[in-house]
Amino acid sequence: MNNTINKSTIPIITIDGPSGSGKGTISRKIASILFWNILDSGAIYRAVAFCARENNLQMSDELNIRSLIKKMTIKFQIDSLYKQKILINRKDASEDIRSEDCGTNASIIAKYERIRNDMISFQRNFLKKPGLIADG
Repeated sequence: MNNTINKSTIPIITIDGPSGSGKGTISRKIASILFWNILDSGAIYRAVAFCARENNLQMSDELNIRSLIKKMTIKFQIDSLYKQKILINRKDASEDIRSEDCGTNASIIAKYERIRNDMISFQRNFLKKPGLIADG
C-alpha cells in the first residue's frame, strides 16, 4: 500500500486583502469550522525574523537565516474564540512577532531571493489533509 499523499488533491482556500481587512479573522473562523490547517503567510516571515533575533543573527546573515529556516518549526493554533497562537519551536511567540521591530526585520529578510525561495518550500509543508486555509 502506498502511503504517499498526493498534495494536488488537498483543497486550499486562499484569502488575501489589505492589512486590517479581516482576512485573518475570516481565515481562522473557516479553518476552525472545517477543521482544516491554517497558514498565516505574513506571520511566517515575522516568525523567521523573531527566531533569527533569538539566535543572535543579523538580518543580513542570509546564509545562517536560511539554515535556521530549515530547522525551525511553526505551528498555528486557534482557540474557541478564534484567536491565533503561534508556536515557534514550541515556544509561544504570538505577541512577540507582532512587534514593530519584528515587522521591520521581516521586511529586511524578505528582500533576499533565496530566503523567499526557502520560504515557499517551508509554506508548502502546511498543505496537509484535510485542507488548508492560506491567509495572505
